[in-house]
Amino acid sequence: MNLIALMFSSTFFSGFMFGKKGKGGGLIGSILAMLAQLYFINAGFGIKANTFLIILSFFIGILSITRGEKYIFQKWGAVKRHTGQLVISDYNQTNIDEVHGQAISGTSAFLFNITPQGQVALLLISFILFRIFDTKKTWPIKNVEKKFKGSFGIMFDDTVGGIMALMVTIALIYIPMILLF
Repeated sequence: MNLIALMFSSTFFSGFMFGKKGKGGGLIGSILAMLAQLYFINAGFGIKANTFLIILSFFIGILSITRGEKYIFQKWGAVKRHTGQLVISDYNQTNIDEVHGQAISGTSAFLFNITPQGQVALLLISFILFRIFDTKKTWPIKNVEKKFKGSFGIMFDDTVGGIMALMVTIALIYIPMILLF
């Protein structure tokens, strides 16, 4: 395998090396996405920039995870996850999937005509919800994780987690409005 391609893939699948920290890699990946979204809010870029982040992170994940994980396996073999489980895929170092999931979850900040402070509040709510869904692996995330393998499976379970967090965030906005009016 070409060493440069391997290093490139390893850099992207680990969220620009932040995932190499090991424990907390998913949290760091989510924070990276949230920082990008905060920049989008501050710069006035809006939903188009966030949609680009969603699409880009998915394709980077699909293309880089397999090579990056081959690199880790060749270098260290099976590795323990933060849960103590010995794995040969979806390592703690893999966090482009969390970047992607948070990018989806944080879309709520761009859907409503509200102040930048309101957008930041929605971003924080969606971040907390996504981290809960991602760490607890609730239904249907757990089913997706079991059914789909490889780079697609790693990306898709966080896609589902991001969509769930987005839906709950939107519900938290609309339910009080419905009850009040």
